[in-house]
Amino acid sequence: MRLARRPSPAMYDGRMPTPLQLDDALVAVYVEALAAIARADREINPEEAARLSQVIAARSRQPVDPEALFFAAVTPEGLAAAVTGRNSYRDAGTSSAREIGRALVADALEVAEVDGDINAQEGRTILRYARALGLNSVDVQQITPQLDAWLDELA
Repeated sequence: MRLARRPSPAMYDGRMPTPLQLDDALVAVYVEALAAIARADREINPEEAARLSQVIAARSRQPVDPEALFFAAVTPEGLAAAVTGRNSYRDAGTSSAREIGRALVADALEVAEVDGDINAQEGRTILRYARALGLNSVDVQQITPQLDAWLDELA
């Protein structure tokens, strides 16, 4: 069953997230990818954890166990395989890999910048997921200039 994932009325930082069409399985790996990015620097402070919960709540109608995310480990390649390995007939209304990539970059930045900066581990991890989903440096620059320091690694 395909569910349209629409932004919830709860906003984070005053902005509504870009609507995505994701089925339950894709929501699960999307959320795992966000958690992996948040853990890239080996720590999730309380502010990052709170923002991660807000972002997840805006993307998913299903409750997510925050403790389970600490053990979830989807790689960029695993996320890309889940996104691109769908049945095109059955999942015709689902967002494209690039749309999902753009949303993931934006959501990951929401979480990473809550403590004031994006460090090299977080920036590089975000870009690895972006590349796996088919984004290039132009796509990323259209989303944010905050990752420019690491964009040469995207090529």
